[in-house]
Amino acid sequence: MSINLEHYKSINQTGANSESTSDRYSFIPTTRIIDDLASHGWVPSDVMEVNARKHEGFQKHLIRFRNSEITGKFAEECQPEIVVSNSHDGKASFCLMGGLIRFACANGLIMADSLIADHRIRHQGYTGEVVKEAVYNIIEDMPNVYGSVERFKDTIMTEGERVAFAKGSLNLIYNEEQLDKLLVDDTARRLAKPRRGSDADDNLWSAFNIVQEKVTKGERFAVENVERETYYGKKYTTKRTRKTREIKSIDKSVKVNKALWAYAEAVADLKNVA
Repeated sequence: MSINLEHYKSINQTGANSESTSDRYSFIPTTRIIDDLASHGWVPSDVMEVNARKHEGFQKHLIRFRNSEITGKFAEECQPEIVVSNSHDGKASFCLMGGLIRFACANGLIMADSLIADHRIRHQGYTGEVVKEAVYNIIEDMPNVYGSVERFKDTIMTEGERVAFAKGSLNLIYNEEQLDKLLVDDTARRLAKPRRGSDADDNLWSAFNIVQEKVTKGERFAVENVERETYYGKKYTTKRTRKTREIKSIDKSVKVNKALWAYAEAVADLKNVA
């Protein structure tokens, strides 16, 4: 699967942002790493670009790559990816990360650092050989990811445990002030509820994917207390469920994805020891 990258200004940028970079800044176009990855069989499958008003065309962007010849252990359900982020404002180097795409919900997952280390390539030291080495290391570590998926699938969870997993996930997503506005138990129950039959399995893999999809894409699961007033002026409190927003910040998306995977790893450790 490949996509058209022509209308993404940051990806097709041909120069650095002169307002935020010095003459010593080494500009490397994102198209170069796209070409270098293509030479190893990896082609773009999805793009995320930060909205920018002031420095449009230089902002951070993230591209997910797939290789049709590398399908992995769970080929019918998910496929390994290489995830690349970059910007042209002098604030970021190329960052290559390991990822998975889950076909049932088009979930783009990013692995915890404990499984696959990030590979950062400074623009000044960029070479095709450095990219090749990073790709090799990510693919070499992919069996660790398959092992985790298998362990998540083998970790059976009761309904109460799946709700508890969702409740714990809220602490990774929201700060204390945001959590104070939520009815946490009600929110966790809605967050843990599967959207489709393929997510109804009573294991950690399903619980993790349900939470990850709803949190990153946005879903109506946040429950709050709202004060209302009757026609006669009498005030009362009632519950309101609102839709959360899709995460559009690349940094936050990467952070939340990695934190959720690390949290699932910790839950699997606890469950399997018990």
